[in-house]
Amino acid sequence: MNASTCCAGEDQCPAGVHPLSTGSERNGTFQGALRTLVAAILYPGLALVLLFPFVARAVESMCDAGARAEDISVLLGPSVSGRNYEVPAAMAAEVEAALPGSRTTTSRGTPGLDLRAGIARQLRELGVAAIDADPRCTVDDRNLFSHRRDAPTGRLASVVWME
Repeated sequence: MNASTCCAGEDQCPAGVHPLSTGSERNGTFQGALRTLVAAILYPGLALVLLFPFVARAVESMCDAGARAEDISVLLGPSVSGRNYEVPAAMAAEVEAALPGSRTTTSRGTPGLDLRAGIARQLRELGVAAIDADPRCTVDDRNLFSHRRDAPTGRLASVVWME
């Protein structure tokens, strides 16, 4: 399923939040009930965090496609960690207002952001309990791309599978 089949079109899907695929399977744990499988990938830039409730919208879209919040599993991928994501105090306050739980202090003692912490908090508030996070920091781990560390253009890739 792509944006043109799940929504009114890509331009109508704020932040590209839409299920990548849906399907049904028999699952014995639900006593033979039909279960809908839904998958989504989100890559929120900081501007998106400030302008759009992308986490709530993603969970809402997945539930609209047949998922239940308590059945959603989330993996938060590598990202810049709070100890390395230094921002001006005003920006930290603005992001904290939009994504509570994000404001932190960097290893240098300056205002910082931990977007994974804020996203995890919001997911829990939405009823999602299965939340895992890759602890790697894209600034610290030289095997990962980091615009903040090196400032080149780079690429990231994600894979989603459903079992």
